[in-house]
Amino acid sequence: MNFLIAYHSGPGDLAFLFQCRGFNSKTYQHIVIRYSYYSLPEWNNPLYRWGTDKPEMVTRYVDEHMIPQFKELVSTYKPSLIFSDGEWDHPATTWHSAELIAWYYNLVGDEAIL
Repeated sequence: MNFLIAYHSGPGDLAFLFQCRGFNSKTYQHIVIRYSYYSLPEWNNPLYRWGTDKPEMVTRYVDEHMIPQFKELVSTYKPSLIFSDGEWDHPATTWHSAELIAWYYNLVGDEAIL
């Protein structure tokens, strides 16, 4: 599990985030956030190979591999923040983004940074 100390790309970004959550400037200087990076595609997964297989074939990869793997990651580590990319070839509905975000928030609760 990775840990991120209070400042990500600059003190203003996370300072604003923490202030919105009710922390004052003396409090958030020492907060540690559990975070994880998750790439939606696995470029050479046999269920779907990006750039080779037809776009409509991604559904099996998403349902049988990506969603279970994402849920295992979140269930195991309960990160407060998840960085993700790889969505550019398919719309959010293909990735089940809304359902996964709701599931993530319901599991992680108030610790989730959305």
